[in-house]
Amino acid sequence: SSDQQFSLIGEKLKAVGKLIMRIGNVGSVGSESPSMDKLKNSDVLRLLPTSRIISSTPPFDVVQQRAGEITTSGIKEYRLTRAHRIVDSYPSINSVLHSSDKQAQESERQRKLARMEAVRKRTVETASDDMSASLPVTNRKIRELRENDLRTISMYRQQTKHEDIAHHLMSFITREVNIRLMPGYVEFFEFVLQNPYPEQHSISIACNDDELSVVTDAREWRRLKTLFEVFSDTEENMFTNQTGIIDQSGLKYPQIFMRAKESAHIPFKVQTFLAKLPPSEHKTSSNPFSQEQTYSVVEKKYNEKFKSKQIKATFQAEDGTPIGILCINVEYISPIVDQTIRCINGENTLLKRVFRIPNPRRAVTTESLSTGFPEQVHQVFVRASDLNIVCEVRPVSVNQPCDMLIKAATHNAPTVNGFLVFMYADGFLHRPINVWQFQIHAVKRLDLSCIQYQTTTSTLLLRGTRSSRLVQCFGNAPDEVIISPSNAFSVAANGLHEVHMLVRPSRSGLRTYCVNAVDIENHQIIDTWMIRVDTRVPVISKQFAHTLSFGQSQPVSKRISYTNPYAVRKAFFFTSSHPELLQVQHSKIDFQANEKKFISFTLLPAFNVTPVTDIIILINNEQDTNEDAYCIRVTYTDSNIPI
Repeated sequence: SSDQQFSLIGEKLKAVGKLIMRIGNVGSVGSESPSMDKLKNSDVLRLLPTSRIISSTPPFDVVQQRAGEITTSGIKEYRLTRAHRIVDSYPSINSVLHSSDKQAQESERQRKLARMEAVRKRTVETASDDMSASLPVTNRKIRELRENDLRTISMYRQQTKHEDIAHHLMSFITREVNIRLMPGYVEFFEFVLQNPYPEQHSISIACNDDELSVVTDAREWRRLKTLFEVFSDTEENMFTNQTGIIDQSGLKYPQIFMRAKESAHIPFKVQTFLAKLPPSEHKTSSNPFSQEQTYSVVEKKYNEKFKSKQIKATFQAEDGTPIGILCINVEYISPIVDQTIRCINGENTLLKRVFRIPNPRRAVTTESLSTGFPEQVHQVFVRASDLNIVCEVRPVSVNQPCDMLIKAATHNAPTVNGFLVFMYADGFLHRPINVWQFQIHAVKRLDLSCIQYQTTTSTLLLRGTRSSRLVQCFGNAPDEVIISPSNAFSVAANGLHEVHMLVRPSRSGLRTYCVNAVDIENHQIIDTWMIRVDTRVPVISKQFAHTLSFGQSQPVSKRISYTNPYAVRKAFFFTSSHPELLQVQHSKIDFQANEKKFISFTLLPAFNVTPVTDIIILINNEQDTNEDAYCIRVTYTDSNIPI
């Protein structure tokens, strides 16, 4: 047989027992570098799991305990603490622990100490006797110190025993997950929770932060699985109370019913809308319109402001005993901005603006409010990073443009209020289709009431900075806003300087102008004013009517009379409110006292105008103050239709 072929002749083998050997490699690591396949399969290189299903059970099956030894082979992410002997940790108190009982040896020790004290008194003259007498006293003090140390260690161990055991038990049921979160985007994963009890329980899920929430809606759960390519079963009405139970602090937690030893996939989503970049801080700055910083600097400041935080989700039974803890380490990254919009608004006012936004590609079928029939509409859902910002978008038809209304309050000048607006095509707000960044600059505001083509004088106060600067003022409409001085001038440190401004609006209605004081040496804006002008039409004294044909090739010359109302010689200036339709031949005419003259003007050919157009001829004096105004009503007709 095969068992006897290696035995001696005439002998038989008999199995009397089994010898178990444990072999370990005590050599050094090889010098050759491992291959990539070995690194991927080894436990040394721990890559982040690509699966979004996280298990609550440890990565090992059984932790065996034999002869007071815990096997930790293959366990790298769980810390197992071994008890240490006090003798090994504190060798100095070894003699105290191994000494005999103090109660039994107390009388003998007192007798010996008394005898040694008597011997010391007899031999006090010699130095050698002094050394031998002080030796027992020194040993007694050392022994007392070691006994005090032992009592301190025992007391500290009794005080921290419960806390240490609870900490290690909590660490054993805690699972950590690292997530890099971008504002506006949602991160989804499923946590496999197992009921460790042999009986059924209702497990409540408590989260300590609003950014982490349980997905209780089955429709949203299926959409998130499709979005993140998670292929697992979806259970309808899994949570017994979707609104959650209310604890003593008033927070609502969802609850799930689990049978004995049952496992369930708990869907979680992590999402935040908090995104305030460093340029949008509410702080006073002497230069709110500074140059744009590089992406690396903005990213660094963003990470410094929004540091990573830890969010915990606790799974508790009815009696409050935790059966699992999910710890999520969230690291924030700066958002990707598609468009940046800067607005200038007066300080301590409310900004109301309407912005045209792109329509989503996917249309939604809803019931029409007017007809009651289904119709295709475009619905865009918006969310601002600041809760104090009001964003509103109404559903529109497929062929209609989509507008977004923004309402934001400004602070004292000069401050910058920055926020992000996330636009979504779905109502669950999972992935934004556009991210817009708004920067609202609060500036000084000046309200003026003017007359069309009449000069209004005003004064601006410019306050100097901590150092002297060479400043020049610029306006966004140099034809209508004239600033004096127009050249560069010096502004003393912490001083006040008056800047004169002449406003001569050419259109009626509300107009907004902007005046900037710029440091021409450092190319920085020192101060900004927003000029809000309410322009009204001058009083019309006479009105004339003329009829022209559309597309008339030849201009038409007309004239009207004007009389000097003063008894002195005057010069008057004539201006047209629509110079592209009516041109005055002489912009300045000198009149004698009570003299009457004719004003000649030319009506130019017009194509894209309204059928009835009112053109005003304004008459101003030498101080550019309106004296009179004539209205020329021109009616444009088709040349083929008789008048």
